[in-house]
Amino acid sequence: MANCGWTMQVVLGASYLVLNAVYMVCALTPSVSRFWHWDLPMLEIENLGAKQADGFAEAVWEAMCRTASTDWAVKGNMAPTTGWWKAWLAEANENLGNPCWDSWEAKLRHMHATVKEDEKDVPASEGVGNTLPMKPFRRQTMLL
Repeated sequence: MANCGWTMQVVLGASYLVLNAVYMVCALTPSVSRFWHWDLPMLEIENLGAKQADGFAEAVWEAMCRTASTDWAVKGNMAPTTGWWKAWLAEANENLGNPCWDSWEAKLRHMHATVKEDEKDVPASEGVGNTLPMKPFRRQTMLL
C-alpha cells in the first residue's frame, strides 16, 4: 500500500473493513450461513477419552497404543536416539497389545541399565552413587 495514492489506500482499507464485517456476520448467524460450513454429521466421530500423561515417555506410549505402531516415533524423530530409548521403543513395540505394561517402569529399568553399564567404565568417586531414584515423584491426577 505504500506505492498507492490516497484514494487507493482508502478503497483497500474500506474493502478490508467490509470483508471483515461480512465474515463476522456469517460467523454470528449460523442459520444464514449453515450451507457454507462443513457438514460434520456425515463424519463418524469416536471419543477415545483423554488421559493425562505423567511424562514424555507415557505420552509417547499412549500415542503408540492409539496408533498401534511405533514406527512413527522413529521415522518422525519423536524419540531421542539414545541407547535406552531404542531399547524402550523395542520393548514398547512388543507390548503394544498389553494394557498392563507399565511404560514408566520400563523406562526406568532401561535408564538404570544404561547407567550401570556406564558406571563400569568410569570409577566411582567417594560419596557419589547412583543419582537416579528408583521411584521418582509422579504427579497425581485428581478427578473432581
